[in-house]
Amino acid sequence: MKLNQAALLLSVISGATIGANGLSTFLPRNTRTLSFTRLSATPEATSEDKKVSDEDEKANEKKVADLQKAAKAKAKKTESAGFDKKQAAQKKKAADKKKAKTEKAAKAAAMKAEEEAAVLKAEEESQIAAEKEAARVKAEEEAKIKAAKEEAAKIKAEEEAARIKAEEEEAARIKAEEEAKIAAEKEAAKIKAKREEAARVKAEEQEAARVKAEEQEAARVKAEEEAKIAAEKEAAKIKAEEEAKIAAEKEAARIKAEEEARVKAEEEARIAAEKEAARIKAEEEARIAAEKEAARIKAEEEARIAAEKEAARIKAEEEARIAAEKEAARKAEEDARIAAEKEAARIKAEEEARIKAEEEAERARLRAISAEAEAKQRSILGERLQREAAERAVIKARIEAEAARKAAIAEARKQPKPADVEKNLADKYGAMGNEERAFSILVDLGIVELSLEPEDTVDPDDFAAN
Repeated sequence: MKLNQAALLLSVISGATIGANGLSTFLPRNTRTLSFTRLSATPEATSEDKKVSDEDEKANEKKVADLQKAAKAKAKKTESAGFDKKQAAQKKKAADKKKAKTEKAAKAAAMKAEEEAAVLKAEEESQIAAEKEAARVKAEEEAKIKAAKEEAAKIKAEEEAARIKAEEEEAARIKAEEEAKIAAEKEAAKIKAKREEAARVKAEEQEAARVKAEEQEAARVKAEEEAKIAAEKEAAKIKAEEEAKIAAEKEAARIKAEEEARVKAEEEARIAAEKEAARIKAEEEARIAAEKEAARIKAEEEARIAAEKEAARIKAEEEARIAAEKEAARKAEEDARIAAEKEAARIKAEEEARIKAEEEAERARLRAISAEAEAKQRSILGERLQREAAERAVIKARIEAEAARKAAIAEARKQPKPADVEKNLADKYGAMGNEERAFSILVDLGIVELSLEPEDTVDPDDFAAN
């Protein structure tokens, strides 16, 4: 941009020289003013301003070319009118001077083009360094995410092992209860066989009593009374066994309900874990999308920079070509060259400062993004670890409570018991009725849990009615 403006300024100055020979009326005053204004333009101009400047430059170049053509035409006309030899010598001298200054201006343009190439090379090197820094930050972020994923997988494996162990223990408990149920059924079958044997013996005794009834009427009456009493006792015993069976069935129903509740709780925990995994996956996809968007923006920026470099290269070539072709550049004063060099140095310094500031800002932004992502991952991992620790504590408490209940039941089933224990049990439960005693034993063993809510309190009479 600055090289093109300097060449245009030289063209305008050349136009002013031609005007000194009698053609100043062809060079508008606003054209010269516009050229000097362009030279002092700041490098922060927008793309729209650059577009307008390019159009104005083309218009000015066309005007200068028209003026040069007009000057040549007038020169030919003057020569054809019959200039003397002195005027011809002066023109030749002026042409030689113009040629020398044109060569000098071309050399200056070549030097400026080399300086512009050096600036472009420095920009490319700084861009490469920025890309390397971004790649390093990205690699560190990926390594941290990978470590977090490995930690999460390890925690999940430990949780899965604990769940499998709990399921195996639960299966062992259910198997033990099934074996206990089978043993109870066998015991009931044995009791039934004893009852049938007792009934058969009773029938035989009744037959013998009937045979002896004719000789011993009084003995038969007494025997029948004893048989009646024994039958009532046997009926009471059968009723108690039936009630115990009903209680056992209720206990089995309660265990089944607990198992269903446990399975439901595990399913809910699994669903929650899946939701958590889906949420983490969504966050990871959002992060990847953000990285892709950043990569897309970076690619667009690189393409824009490449396009600007190509445009600058083409423009520099065009300016060099125009500077070489313009024979009207006569009066390239040394002060203008020095001013142009100072302006180029100032622009170069400003551009270097801007690039350095942008690189520093980009590095700070990348560090901030990396720190934010790391803090977010740490927060997510900490929350998950706390939640999983709470869940493991709940599972442990349940397992310990179940173990305590099993231990209490096992202790209650031990026979025979010490005399002092038998005495304590007799003192505690002896005065109770059958239903109240059964209910109290179930409560003490933890098989039945009493609710503190008034509407949920279980009445022993209701339990007996069921």
